[in-house]
Amino acid sequence: AGVSTQSTGGTDAEQTAARHTLYTCLDVGLRLIHPFMPYISEELWQRLPRLGDEGAPSLVVAAYPECRGVWWDAHLDSTMELVKTIIHTARSTKDAYLESKAKPEVFLISSEPIGAFLTVMEDLVGCSSLHLNPSAVPIGTAVGTVGNRCEVHVLV
Repeated sequence: AGVSTQSTGGTDAEQTAARHTLYTCLDVGLRLIHPFMPYISEELWQRLPRLGDEGAPSLVVAAYPECRGVWWDAHLDSTMELVKTIIHTARSTKDAYLESKAKPEVFLISSEPIGAFLTVMEDLVGCSSLHLNPSAVPIGTAVGTVGNRCEVHVLV
């Protein structure tokens, strides 16, 4: 059974763009995993048609993908680093004051745009609820700080 080369919708240009995107993802993905999975990635890469000026006879001698500036977002990178640090600070504060299975409420005071990550942070911190910039923080919280960018209050 072969793989169909026709898609079910879209104009010819959209279908061509979708095939090109799929090819690029497969090509780059196989090049990225080759150091970790050399045999399977080589076998799959050999089955891809050669497009452009890529003349490498084998994936082992093909050029490794390089990061392009358009793929890097400095602001998002900074925000994700902040989110990781907030999670670490909240977990450390929680572990210092509570038993490991406890699921306390956590309050964050921050002017940074982290609202989109609250659900993920709540799951990774292991808290019952996570509140961003509440009108008041309850008495009895342990405080951790993330530089001058965020205060983490864990209700103990």
